[in-house]
Amino acid sequence: MTKLLRWLPVCAVLVLTACDSLVQEVDPGRLPVVDKKLVVHSFISPQDSVLAVAVGESRPVLGTNPGTRLILTNATVTLSDGSRSITIPYNTQDGAYTTSSRTFPIRAGQTYRLQVSTSDNRRVEAVCTVPRAIPIATALVDSAVSTRLFSNQREMVYYTRLTWQDPAGEANYYRVAGDVSYSIDPTRGTASEPLSFGRSSLLVSDRNQDGQTISSSRGELPVTSQVPTTAVRQYTITAHLLHTEKNYFDYHTTVIRQDQTGGNPFAEPVLISGNIEGGLGCFGAYSRATVTLTLKK
Repeated sequence: MTKLLRWLPVCAVLVLTACDSLVQEVDPGRLPVVDKKLVVHSFISPQDSVLAVAVGESRPVLGTNPGTRLILTNATVTLSDGSRSITIPYNTQDGAYTTSSRTFPIRAGQTYRLQVSTSDNRRVEAVCTVPRAIPIATALVDSAVSTRLFSNQREMVYYTRLTWQDPAGEANYYRVAGDVSYSIDPTRGTASEPLSFGRSSLLVSDRNQDGQTISSSRGELPVTSQVPTTAVRQYTITAHLLHTEKNYFDYHTTVIRQDQTGGNPFAEPVLISGNIEGGLGCFGAYSRATVTLTLKK
């Protein structure tokens, strides 16, 4: 054993030296020239009060610092449904092209086309169809006793779970989300935080469960060291079921998968899904069903 331990530092040096030799400077002149592309993101819904389109520009990056995001402020952004159209202006405060949905209401079942053009004659477009809302059948709240890590403090943790009836004979895609506002003592007022379903459980499809009752994962009500559950007098849970179309589902699924790599250089690369013709990004749609629950303690 002693002889083995003597060799360990030497082996470690050899390994580190070998890894260091893999890092080489690359002459930028030898790299292929990559054209800049328009990057467009927009997700529309009949239940949203604002239409928003983010327009940027891609650029190749050398080194480890990607720099700031390139935002285009002088593009022409048009949204149409075949009979109506609207040009969406740039909003400096939002850093995107935005307008009230009252000026151009979004309707379930309708197909929309998004077109973005620039002064240097670049043009991209995408199409999506807005799905109808799927009602939430049940929203149940349960609880469990949890022990805080390192403190052995036991407390009650509350969860909520959604169920809904999947329409049979068609491919359907869903996302669950929600917020929780909680009332504390009068001197501390109220606060609000996202309902935590966990990123890997946010998106659900009806694959292998077509036409069945689908249940979400458990969404945990927020518990922090600053606001233990014993101090909360009342929870108000606002839970959402988003019925999304495939573009929305595929894009967000691949973004989550990429985030889960944690920047690991040895992880398998994840190609981000998109449907912007001639560019990058995603134009997607969803319809939202909402239920509100009040849990008094």
